[in-house]
Amino acid sequence: MRKFVVILLSAFAFAKCGDSQKEKPLTAKVNSTVSVAKIIPAVNRTTDAATILQRKQVPVLCYHHIEDWKPNEKASLKLLLVPVANFRDQIKSLADSGYHTITPDEYYAYLTTGAPLPSKPVMITFDDTDGEQYTIGAVELNKYHFKGVFFIMTIALNKKNYMSAAQLKELSDEGHVIAAHTWDHNRVDRYTETDYEKEFVKPKQQLEAITGKPTDYFAYPFGLEDPKIFPVLEKCGYKAAYQLVQYKRDSTYPLYSIRRMIVPGAWNGATMQKWMRQHFN
Repeated sequence: MRKFVVILLSAFAFAKCGDSQKEKPLTAKVNSTVSVAKIIPAVNRTTDAATILQRKQVPVLCYHHIEDWKPNEKASLKLLLVPVANFRDQIKSLADSGYHTITPDEYYAYLTTGAPLPSKPVMITFDDTDGEQYTIGAVELNKYHFKGVFFIMTIALNKKNYMSAAQLKELSDEGHVIAAHTWDHNRVDRYTETDYEKEFVKPKQQLEAITGKPTDYFAYPFGLEDPKIFPVLEKCGYKAAYQLVQYKRDSTYPLYSIRRMIVPGAWNGATMQKWMRQHFN
């Protein structure tokens, strides 16, 4: 899993942000008779795509592993592993610079209705259920009264080095957001209709049972979206989904192609904020 994400990061880390602002048309359609449509009601979209696309994008940060580098750590892994001191510096820099964290619900309301956001909004997200996201990530966010979004691959729940269901419940009760990241982290562009219930529906239901709250948001494994999956996620009851910043927002389903940026481990707070300004406008 790490190797594939590192390849993506290496290929796209210095992509020109101007290219990523262009939108792309929907290039594939999903069979309207997929079984998941009978399991969960579809989301009611009331705002047209053009209006959503006109709104200024909010910086969305993505973290995976908060851990110190080993001696002679490979340069490619340093893109994905954020040393503890660097993570703390990055989060402190946001607080010192007057940023305010927002939740996916707040971002959704802003995109669909124009609801106001706080000054200097930012969303902080974590992928893959890693245990240090609870022991280090959430602890650091709580110092500054920040709220995070945790995208959970449910296959890892309660396993060694990963978060437990009880920890997810605690995070949710503290005001952090628990969201879905499939069951087993396989690429969505390889899914067939037989995968939808296992990867989209059951994780949503499991997380809702743990937190007692709706699980309305989804992140694509490896950040790789697939246009044919957008309407499937909508039918499964997800309100929005998040991809990597290097991909363009979809001109028909912009809510299912929201962009977010992986934060390399070597960045300090100032460098991170520079790239935030360049990538989100």
